[in-house]
Amino acid sequence: MADQAETPASDLAWLDALEQRVHDTTARLRELGEENARLSARVGELEAELESATPESAEDASAAWKQERKDIRKRVEALTQNLEDLLDGE
Repeated sequence: MADQAETPASDLAWLDALEQRVHDTTARLRELGEENARLSARVGELEAELESATPESAEDASAAWKQERKDIRKRVEALTQNLEDLLDGE
């Protein structure tokens, strides 16, 4: 009678596959943990940078945005006028 404790290698293939998947998953979790720590540190740096931003720089950015908007409005109005002139000339 054959010893039932002996299992053919083919019967353990699923266990080998499972072991490899667990190993791969553990490695990936470790990588993700390291990436999470790195990203958390970067978020902290950016939050500190945001807190140290001066109100003047925000006002300067707002003024620059308003000027850009004004310049774009002028260009669009000039284009509109040119189109109206073309339509009136027909």
